[in-house]
Amino acid sequence: MEHKYKDIQGWFNMEKQYMYLLKNTPENGTFVELGTWKGRSTTFLVTEMINQKRSIDFYAVDLFENDPNISDKKEIDAYGKTFSILEEYIKNTKHISEYYTTIVSNSSEAANKFKDNSVDTIFIDAGHTYNAVKSDIVSWLPKIKIGGIIAGHDYRKSWKNDVIKAVNEILGTPDFVENGCWFIKKK
Repeated sequence: MEHKYKDIQGWFNMEKQYMYLLKNTPENGTFVELGTWKGRSTTFLVTEMINQKRSIDFYAVDLFENDPNISDKKEIDAYGKTFSILEEYIKNTKHISEYYTTIVSNSSEAANKFKDNSVDTIFIDAGHTYNAVKSDIVSWLPKIKIGGIIAGHDYRKSWKNDVIKAVNEILGTPDFVENGCWFIKKK
């Protein structure tokens, strides 16, 4: 299947990091993406799953609403120009919609839909405030299997250290950081 993710508005530039996560998600495993916005990253990963003939239960979780805690001007401008984020997301992902599940919910409510120790991989890229990242980690950490990967984006000082502080405080120093993405294998 031809990739169409570059035609979708968004900041996703983590192809290499998503390929690492896909490679390390077992066949018939579960992968959860927190924060998909208009579907750019979801479209990339699901297209790769199809092209690699991978059988993975993939879930995209998002509120599809403007975040009142956003302070980044580019993000504010982008959100402000959207008539309906969910409508655009559905339009952008229609060609792959049969291969994954969308959960329209906040992170902690979505986490309640999963059993403990049932998720192999999670990528956190939803809210970027300290409290939002901390809540995501606390809500989802019990859901991750031992040996599973908990990862996320924006591990950089440009987010006022909020992501760095939340990750380091709850999980410790990541196993590695690449392209602003942090990765930790649950022990």
